[in-house]
Amino acid sequence: MIAKLAKARQRARKYTEALYTVKKMVDKGLLTGGGLKDAGGYPADLDLSLDMLRLFVVNDRAGLY
Repeated sequence: MIAKLAKARQRARKYTEALYTVKKMVDKGLLTGGGLKDAGGYPADLDLSLDMLRLFVVNDRAGLY
């Protein structure tokens, strides 16, 4: 579990723009997850693929969100 979280953090650092986009979408109520929340109140179980993140970033750059 710890190794999985460490790998996720490395990926998160790599894709900061995608994280910004996902945070923006969560704040607007566009993404809600399955119900689990982290300490900050954000969904902890979004389970988004890299392809989905890329599409979200492209859409965000186009001004859709």
